[in-house]
Amino acid sequence: MQTVSMENVQEKLRGLSPEKLNTVYDFVSLLEKSDGLKLDTVEGMLLSELVLHRELVNPEEDAAWADL
Repeated sequence: MQTVSMENVQEKLRGLSPEKLNTVYDFVSLLEKSDGLKLDTVEGMLLSELVLHRELVNPEEDAAWADL
């Protein structure tokens, strides 16, 4: 895994919309509560469910998939 600095993260965050920043904040909050749980575990995937749900269950996604 590559080493990422705080500056690298901040640079990426600056380009995000407010909605995406909310998603990042939720995800980081889940990581903080996970007591060191690694994201490659099943538990890590379950912790990210809230964030994924908000990203995937919305009118824009529904419209994008409506023709399938």
